[in-house]
Amino acid sequence: MEGQNNVVEPKKKSSIGVIILVIILMIGCLVGGYFLNESGILSGNKNTTKEDTKEPVVTNYEVTDSKVAKLIDNLISGGFDCQVLKTYVNDHKVTVDDISSDRAFRIAEKEIFNSLEESYTLDEISNIVKKYLGKDYKFNPKDNMGKGECYSYYYDSTNKEFKKQETACGGTCGPMTSYKLVKAVDTDGELVLNAKVIFVTYDSENDGYYSDYNMTNRIGSYEDDLDSLFTKGSDYKFTFKLEDGNYVFVSSEPAK
Repeated sequence: MEGQNNVVEPKKKSSIGVIILVIILMIGCLVGGYFLNESGILSGNKNTTKEDTKEPVVTNYEVTDSKVAKLIDNLISGGFDCQVLKTYVNDHKVTVDDISSDRAFRIAEKEIFNSLEESYTLDEISNIVKKYLGKDYKFNPKDNMGKGECYSYYYDSTNKEFKKQETACGGTCGPMTSYKLVKAVDTDGELVLNAKVIFVTYDSENDGYYSDYNMTNRIGSYEDDLDSLFTKGSDYKFTFKLEDGNYVFVSSEPAK
């Protein structure tokens, strides 16, 4: 029909715009995916850092090294309980929280046994205890703890101090439940001591050394060489942690 214009205008400009938008979206997805992957969100390792892959610091000590050789001895020091090692070597795990305040004071007392001081405050003794059992150990001595016993001091709860007293204890132990340190390894401040333990009983009919806590396997008599008996003993693990420059007791248990 005359006068009508049937020419269709090209959509070239709009097509170019769509293509550019698609390209922008694709670039955005690629960049976003890269950063999500780097942050660990896509891989499920969001908190992963370089520190997580740091190699542990491991120190192997000679069992005669002064840093480790006396740690178990410190735990069993003080008093005249010839079976004190059995406080730590049981048929189950023993933690520092299982150690009584009486035993804790026995450990601390070795530092003041020959002291000429007439008294020590509760805080002073508590600070000694912390050197061996850690800052979190709850030291709660009872009134008159140690009075009239084989202590050089006893506890006066009224004044919160340990007072000097005369002691008349002596003698030595015969055969005892004993240990032999065989390995000492520190991993990032956690020290594990591996020891062989042999147990003793004073039962007149069954006296001698045993390989186990429950005294079911007799391995020798009091006259036998201890080193040879230790090879037949039970394996125990003593764990300590480094705290303020000292190794403090954490736990002990039969080694698996």
